[in-house]
Amino acid sequence: MRAAALFAAVFSTAICLALPAGAAGPKPDKNAYPVKVHVVASRVQYFDNHFHQVLYAYLDGQYEELSAFVSSYAVLQPGDYTARLVENDKHPNGHDVIQSYVLMFPDGTTRSYDVSAMGLPPGATSIPQQSNP
Repeated sequence: MRAAALFAAVFSTAICLALPAGAAGPKPDKNAYPVKVHVVASRVQYFDNHFHQVLYAYLDGQYEELSAFVSSYAVLQPGDYTARLVENDKHPNGHDVIQSYVLMFPDGTTRSYDVSAMGLPPGATSIPQQSNP
């Protein structure tokens, strides 16, 4: 099973590297990504035959955990990024929150993430202070 996952990751990377640099289309407008994202940590977990990139981040000052399917075993460099909210409360009922964001990276590429946790970081007894760059 690990060999199949490794093959899939290597094959996906090879396909991406074989594509011309301009194949992704025009770069998105930076003004369309108004949400400030400060990633403090990143990890990858392998679950249900997929790699999931998990970010621990502050979005406009509020702590949230974000999760995305990724094609390779790669973590995101902690730092500052921008995002836009794409889906907010697909099934609002007054107590559940279902949100999705698209993060824009410095090279203009984007990736979709779903909010998978919010509130206090795991193990915290109070909200840590976000450092201002």
